[in-house]
Amino acid sequence: MNAPNLPAVDAAVLPVGGIAGAGRPDGSAQRRDGAARMPISRMDFADAGSPEALVKRILQAEPNLPLPVPIKELCARLGILRIKNLNADEFEGGLVTDAKRSEGTILAKRGGEPRRRFTIAHELGHFLMAHHVSDQLVDEAILREWLMNVGRRSAVERLAHLFCELLLRLKVVGLAEGTGYKFPLTQVDLADTTGITSVHVNRSLRELRQSGLIELEGGRLKILDYAGLRALAEFRANYLHLADCAAA
Repeated sequence: MNAPNLPAVDAAVLPVGGIAGAGRPDGSAQRRDGAARMPISRMDFADAGSPEALVKRILQAEPNLPLPVPIKELCARLGILRIKNLNADEFEGGLVTDAKRSEGTILAKRGGEPRRRFTIAHELGHFLMAHHVSDQLVDEAILREWLMNVGRRSAVERLAHLFCELLLRLKVVGLAEGTGYKFPLTQVDLADTTGITSVHVNRSLRELRQSGLIELEGGRLKILDYAGLRALAEFRANYLHLADCAAA
């Protein structure tokens, strides 16, 4: 799969463990400090279909795994080339791989070390389970979110949610500039999309404009206050899995 164009990746790169050197006769590798590397490879997880199965396989391969788990060493052993800082409010982390998914880069937000370690481990799990986030699962997650849209959100909240979702999805494929994007949809289109009447669309757009949240003119939508719009819609981006899925 090709890598998504994720937002605001810091240029600082963290090495994934300082592990190098010639292989040993037993198949493990040698660290620069002389200690043997963990005898684990991606082949050990070829048929692991869940996070629980992954943990079980790791413990089977390395029953004396030290605590805290040397997560960067695991990454280096299993094909993660580097760990980069990710500066994006919408995501805790992300995964970028080559087309064959043979190697990858993990993106992790700066912050407290326990949370960052969890993020790195989470993305490593996605890397090892190549089909962990399938198209079907993503479609089901989006369907659940849109059912909530229709069943629980008001007209103005539905539009706010749609605008937030479109911003992130267009960002991933490079079709959004900042917090703005082309918006050729009519009020009738918006009514059909969100399950409300065109009258409600008109009123809701006016409310969003008057609240200073959006600007819509000339076939272009600009989100003036993304944090405010996101709060209004109670928008959470995780259901889109945009940090884990490759752009087509």
